[in-house]
Parts: sequence; structure tokens; C-alpha cells
Amino acid sequence: METVRLIPYTGADLALTVALEGDPTVKADLGGPIGPAEAERIHRHRLERMGHGDLFFTIVPDGARGPVGIAALFETAWGDGVIREAGVMLLPQAQRGGLGLTALRMLTERARELPETAQVHGFTAVTNRGGNELCRRLGWRSLGECDLDYEGRPVRCHHWVFDLPGRA
Repeated sequence: METVRLIPYTGADLALTVALEGDPTVKADLGGPIGPAEAERIHRHRLERMGHGDLFFTIVPDGARGPVGIAALFETAWGDGVIREAGVMLLPQAQRGGLGLTALRMLTERARELPETAQVHGFTAVTNRGGNELCRRLGWRSLGECDLDYEGRPVRCHHWVFDLPGRA
């Protein structure tokens, strides 16, 4: 398994966000790529949410020249409440090499440091075989399928949850 660092997301990470959000492979299961202006809006939103407790990181494999993706733990409205959701996005050249598995495992460890968090949720498009397999391999529990809005685009997802040991 490749060694990875999660480095806090900053204003300097706009180019990475534009690359991820505008890539047809990365966004294939999330309604397709978006343009630079919309990616810049997402970038600003991430920076704002970091001031409210959400955690966004760049994914940097050891020896890499720069980040190859983004990993996040953020609050999202779900049902009648708010849940803590995890997400990982990788550039195409960084996919299928175990980086997503490592980054998600590291996010789960970060979630253990958040005293109010008992579970971490994940939503992967039903068509995203790799993402769904990743959740299975890490021991996440499937809550079935659901419909989700991703940046104004409907996506049919698998809803996954990871129960943090020792939390009620």
C-alpha cells in the first residue's frame, strides 16, 4: 500500500479543484464535468466550510510532485438531521493504485478525533464499482440505495456507514 499524506486544503488548491471537477473520468458518476467558474465556487465553499469544522485535505503520495486528489470529512444535511460524510476524489492517473483506500482509511482515523462523531457516512454512485468495493473492503455497512443531489445533479447512490468503535 502506498504511503500518503493528507495535507490541509488551502486557497492555493484551486487548480486541483478545477482539474478534478472538470475531468470527465473523475465526474463520470457525478453528473459530468463542470467548468472553471463552478469549480471556483466549490473551492470557495470548501474554504468557507473549513471555518465551520469541515475538514478538507489534499492527497499527496510520498514522492509525488504535488497533490493527486482531495479527501474530506464534512457535515451534510440528511433526513431530519446532520451527518458526517467522507469523500475522496482522485485524478485519473492516481486511481486504481490503492490511494483511495488509504485516503479513506486515514479519513476514518481523523473522524475518531472528532468527539461528536459516532459514524461516518459515504455515498457512492451505484455505477461507481471501485468506490463501492472500497467501502466494502474497509468494512463499511451498506444502508441500501438512495437518491442524492450532487451540486444540483441527481445521482443514484449506495449509502454506506462506518460505525466508530466505542461511540454511541
